Amino acid sequence: MREDRRSGMGSGIGPGTGQGIGQGMEPGNGPGMEPGIDPGIDPDIGEICRYLGYRGALPGEDILREIRLCKAQLAEAVTPRSVWEYYDILTPPDTDKVIVPDADKVIVPGAGLEMESRALARNLAGCRRVCLMAATLGPGPDRLIARESVRQMSRAVILQAAAAAMIEAYCDLINGMIREEACAEGFLCRPRFSPGYGDLPLTAQIRIGEALQMNRRIGITLTGSLLMSPSKSVTALIGLAPRSGEEAAEVGCDAMESGCDAMESGCDVPESGCGATGAGFGATESGCEACSKRENCLYHR
Repeated sequence: MREDRRSGMGSGIGPGTGQGIGQGMEPGNGPGMEPGIDPGIDPDIGEICRYLGYRGALPGEDILREIRLCKAQLAEAVTPRSVWEYYDILTPPDTDKVIVPDADKVIVPGAGLEMESRALARNLAGCRRVCLMAATLGPGPDRLIARESVRQMSRAVILQAAAAAMIEAYCDLINGMIREEACAEGFLCRPRFSPGYGDLPLTAQIRIGEALQMNRRIGITLTGSLLMSPSKSVTALIGLAPRSGEEAAEVGCDAMESGCDAMESGCDVPESGCGATGAGFGATESGCEACSKRENCLYHR
């Protein structure tokens, strides 16, 4: 089993290949970063405030001080680990072709997955492969939150928000690694899609967990109600679509039909992020809001 500690990945994502595991992310320090937090997963204070319910303005200095304290506590407690693998995908009735937007089932034979979800099929329209991923911050945040729930509930609430922002930042980091691997093999990544979102049931987590062996490899288990333990954990599917605009046009890409120049040239999604993350549909330097193809794009923000 190949492990990754923020070094080169390079396993390739051809049929039946491509897997990664990341663990023990070494802490680092950088501008604007809390001591001990890895730069890739240090959540922005504004994002934590959003999780706390603040809109359009930061809280007072007392709350900001508590947020910084909670971030420092989490930096000592987290043990980020992740695992991902690539698989071919099929969709009936044309199981020899890529998924089309009006499909209602997605089959990942190599992982033993058969999921009935129109929302997922729409997300994966045009994709030939899919990446299954799981990530966790470890049990540390749960212990911190449980302790502070008894001692100081207000701090427990902030820890919950900070840990939620941190696992999202960690997933973005892993997503970036997957995007780099996919790009090297001529694919673009679709937005992450997790069980429980849209019409994809939480039961999908059972087979995803089994395929990734996430209990043995990174310590994630499922409760009787199919929630994950540790609680600050995520599973997701990421579709991989060919970079070629010609191949995308074969499955009826709305953006291609409306003349998306970015797709024709195999758009590289900007670092700042586009609502069509990795899909390449009308992505511009300013993202979806500035794209003239936004209204006709399945993947706009």
